[in-house]
Amino acid sequence: MKKLFAFGLLLSSSALWAQAPEPAAISVAPMNCTRPVLLPPTKALSKKESEKLNADNKSYQDCVKAYVNARKAVVDEHNAISKAHADAAVAAQTEFNAYVTELNANLAAREKTDE
Repeated sequence: MKKLFAFGLLLSSSALWAQAPEPAAISVAPMNCTRPVLLPPTKALSKKESEKLNADNKSYQDCVKAYVNARKAVVDEHNAISKAHADAAVAAQTEFNAYVTELNANLAAREKTDE
């Protein structure tokens, strides 16, 4: 009877390990950087066109860097949150495993005293 109780307790705890439902799809804002217009490679660039292309390239590069850095910041934040949740889950599982070990030892000791 006691073994059945312990087995039932362990089975009922299996709900603890059930997976959560899939999270809703997350939308990420697309990059909104203006790509410079490239002139045909056969056309020689005037000084003004060359300066404009250089300025446009710099603006585009800065915009892309800012976008990438913003995405990386979000990734870092979510990684920290994920680690905190994973650590909490491991701690809970460790605590539960210690409880089950103690429970089994307690039940084994009771069986010895019942004999």
